[in-house]
Amino acid sequence: MRFSPKWQRSYEVVGVKEVQPTFTELPTEDNQIIRASDHLVVSSSTYEMKRSSASDCRHALIAARAQYMRDISPANELLCEGWRIVIMQKAERTKMIVSYIGQPAIVSSKPAIRLPPFIDILNDI
Repeated sequence: MRFSPKWQRSYEVVGVKEVQPTFTELPTEDNQIIRASDHLVVSSSTYEMKRSSASDCRHALIAARAQYMRDISPANELLCEGWRIVIMQKAERTKMIVSYIGQPAIVSSKPAIRLPPFIDILNDI
């Protein structure tokens, strides 16, 4: 006898927002780049919720950036950064896959906390 899981609806992609990696300005001239990565580093996070709004997308992106910064430690700055959010729905559930990409670097002073680039494009989701 074969046992198989009950048929389940799959997630449907309902939206994609993406910002290609863009160079960021270092806040002051006092910041010296001590060491920088030669390549871009990508990190992905998945968030599940009942319904999503523009506010939920913003919070997911900010959380993904914070996790990315923890993952690239001891680097403390990004010379360029970008992101991609894929929003999927299944019945009453929403899943967001956030991919964050950047070029990590170590700078001499503590960098300022800032939001992901072009986060305002999430307002029209």
